[in-house]
Formats: sequence, structure tokens, C-alpha cells
Amino acid sequence: MKKIFTFLFAIAFCGGMYAQDEFVLLAPETQKEVTPDGLLSFTNCDLTLDTGSGDQTAGSTDVTARHWNNDVTFLGYKVSKNDKINIYLPDGAKLYRIEAFGFSNGDNWDYVLSYGEDEWGDPEWVDPIGGEVKDNATIQNAVFPVDPCGYVTDGAKTEWTKENAGYTFFTKTFGTPYEGKFTFVISGNNTCAFKLRCWLQEPSGINETKADVNANNSECYNVAGQVVKSNYKGVVLKGNRKYIVK
Repeated sequence: MKKIFTFLFAIAFCGGMYAQDEFVLLAPETQKEVTPDGLLSFTNCDLTLDTGSGDQTAGSTDVTARHWNNDVTFLGYKVSKNDKINIYLPDGAKLYRIEAFGFSNGDNWDYVLSYGEDEWGDPEWVDPIGGEVKDNATIQNAVFPVDPCGYVTDGAKTEWTKENAGYTFFTKTFGTPYEGKFTFVISGNNTCAFKLRCWLQEPSGINETKADVNANNSECYNVAGQVVKSNYKGVVLKGNRKYIVK
């Protein structure tokens, strides 16, 4: 007897369907090109990125931040103090979670000053410590501080440590997903290098549909790429479709 499974009918965006536990990476290693309007595009999705540096071509090539004292290297996008970073979303895509990871490029701290924009262009959230803060001890109390890759001082001895290289400094899940554009601003005392993970909801209008997975002879796979049998429960990939086996 043929098994009938429920699957989400694929409306393609960002290179395919995305369940809510999947993310797309915006980083130099997934970058495709600079678009005619000066935005960074990516091979794994239809999102575009404006790093706020003004020269996106330079931003797409000069992306290595190095702590010279100990050869810690992190390939990410450089931003300067108070640069506004914009993520542009394709029609129908909704950003419901974001993570930024990287570090301050020096021995001083940075922080996420604000995120979101209202209809007047003002930020929807601003860190309680405010902007233009010059004191590192104050910046360390920010909600989303960007530390300088484990810079430590022990009496007269100062050294760099590698343990925190590329750590996550900005993690936020939104009750109401963003559509169209998401903006955040990094401030502080140094440049910052970062990459982004973006979690997306499916476009509106996706329908839950019944389908016969025996309609063709291709094998079924789980998300790890392993062949599974017909009694497997969970997410199944078959014939370029994603099925949810219940």
C-alpha cells in the first residue's frame, strides 16, 4: 500500500525551501558578486547585504581581520564605528532570527548600538548605554558587546588568546519577523569583522498539500544525505522535494 506524506509545496526563494531550524550564511565564502546597485549578493540565497562601508567593492575583497600578535585570522566583513548594515530580503521572505559573529579588530570593544527602523527611519531599539561611548568598561555592559577576541591583561603581561575568535555577539529572535529590510548599527572604539546567520520563514501562500512519494522511483534521503526507508519519520528529501513524514 502506498504511503501518503504531507509536504510543503515549494515556492522557491533563497535557493530553495527553508525549515525554521535552517539558516543562510552571509559571509565572504558564500559571496557571489557586487550587484549593479552596489550590494553584496550570495550564492546560497537571494538576500543582499549593504555593509555600510560606502565602497562595497572594497568591502567584498578587503575582508580579513587579523590580530597580529597571535595569528588569529577571521574572514568577515569589516565595518567601522556607527556604520549602518542593511540586509535586503526578497519578496515573501521573512527574517525571524539573526546571529552575527566575529570580533572587534583591536584591543577595544564594540557593540550593537541599535537595530530595526520605523517608518520615519529611526531605530526601533537602541542599547541603553547609548551611542558614542568611549569607555571600554561601559561598552562591556552593552546588551550585545563585541569583544576583541579574548584580549586579556594580567599585571604587566598582555597577550592575545584564540579561544573567543569569531564568537557570536548578536543573537535575536523576533516576535514579528522582518520583511523587506533589516538594519542594525555597530558602534564602539574599533572596526569590527563579522559574518551573519539569517533564519527565514517560508513566503506567505505556501500550502500544506498531500502527495504520493511513490510517484517516481527516486530514493528518499534524510537531511544528512543518507538513504532512508519508507517507514522513516521526519524530514525526507525525494525528487528535489522536501517532505515531512508524520
